[in-house]
Amino acid sequence: MKATIQRVARASPDPIAIEEIDISSDPELERRYGE
Repeated sequence: MKATIQRVARASPDPIAIEEIDISSDPELERRYGE
C-alpha cells in the first residue's frame, strides 16, 4: 500500500503532503485499519 501511495504522489502534477501515523497504540484503529 505504501508503495502505491508513493507512486501516485510522485506522478501527481500537484504537490501532495502525506503523513504516516502509527496506529499500533490504539486497539480500535488497529482493528479498523491494521493489516
